[in-house]
Amino acid sequence: KNFSYDSLHFLVWRESDKSLTLLAKDYEPTQVFAAGLISRGGAMAFVCHDDRQNLKFFQYAPADAEARGGNKLVCRADVHIGSQTTALQSHWCQSSLLFNSCTMPSTLAALKQQDVLFGRLEDDQRFAVTFGTTDGSVGSIISLSEPVFWRLTALQSVMSNALESNCALSHR
Repeated sequence: KNFSYDSLHFLVWRESDKSLTLLAKDYEPTQVFAAGLISRGGAMAFVCHDDRQNLKFFQYAPADAEARGGNKLVCRADVHIGSQTTALQSHWCQSSLLFNSCTMPSTLAALKQQDVLFGRLEDDQRFAVTFGTTDGSVGSIISLSEPVFWRLTALQSVMSNALESNCALSHR
């Protein structure tokens, strides 16, 4: 379940005294409808959907000057999606090789033989967010490495130049 009161709070469980400790929070009052996590390697971000149909991405960055000494979650991005989400579901991303395999153990063994760094790289340890909206659309947010991002950007550019646009709409 996703619960939020007056924006996002990042809490940590302290086992020593069995208590929750507030590490950081977003100080701007926002009605949060859904929240989730995305990560790649050691980097983690909080995703929330607010009452203005925006997806906001926050990061806990105690060394950042914007974080007020680590007490504030830093907003890294804000995207307007134009529809209300019903839930943000975080899930672990697996390699496509694992899905197309006969058996999981044989594929893992083959991957480890081919690549000794498998499982240690940032791209092998990712959480993504999938969401549905009230108008029936489905979306997914996944973190990408920089080379993959630039490859997809180049592909988008080639496609927008090569494909004919409908109704005189520009791809740009």
